[in-house]
Amino acid sequence: MAKDTLRYFTDLPVHRRPVSGILADPAVFADVPEDWEVITSDVRGSTQALNEGRHQVVNLVATGSIIAALNIAHRAGVALPFFFGGDGATLAVPAALARQIEQALLVHRDNTRANFGLDLRVGGVAVAQLRARGQTLKLARVEIAPGFVIPVALGRGLLEAERIAKAAAGTRRDGAGQPRLGALHAGREAGAVFDLFRHRLHGGLGGAFGGDHRRIHLGRARAD
Repeated sequence: MAKDTLRYFTDLPVHRRPVSGILADPAVFADVPEDWEVITSDVRGSTQALNEGRHQVVNLVATGSIIAALNIAHRAGVALPFFFGGDGATLAVPAALARQIEQALLVHRDNTRANFGLDLRVGGVAVAQLRARGQTLKLARVEIAPGFVIPVALGRGLLEAERIAKAAAGTRRDGAGQPRLGALHAGREAGAVFDLFRHRLHGGLGGAFGGDHRRIHLGRARAD
């Protein structure tokens, strides 16, 4: 029987020391399960939107991507690692929740276009596909302030997932349901609208990357 990986991140031990020390100790990191997915979102043309003074709207759209996923994870009783980037977000999600989260983000994408005139790019890639490309993705949990626990990522798997999503021409899962690379497309099930503000984000947003990621820089970066 295949191992249930739903609680992989939830059950990781919480470390209470500086992020720089965590990044210097690869032994504390655990491989993200191969049946998990990395889902990314980012606002196309965000630089132009920012130049037009739409900072709050761009941040709201990016935050909405995270909250949509956290609502689903909260109902499942699990923690979800996420990384906020101002104009988008990167999330690692368990297989059992991946389809629900994808569909919620596609609804958010459509609402973003309708309400704000912005194009939210949503993409995803299976961790198994990243490993097949020689990329590493490991996570640890770190408490950086009382009650505020963030994910710290080691390796370049998140960078590669972003690159794939941005370069994708719209590849979907095949008819056998095999994990796909690239952009996500709404299916018939993309219906229910999530409550943007149902899930409170305690203490701030995002985690730290061990690698030269352009989005989050909490603590010292380290490439695997």
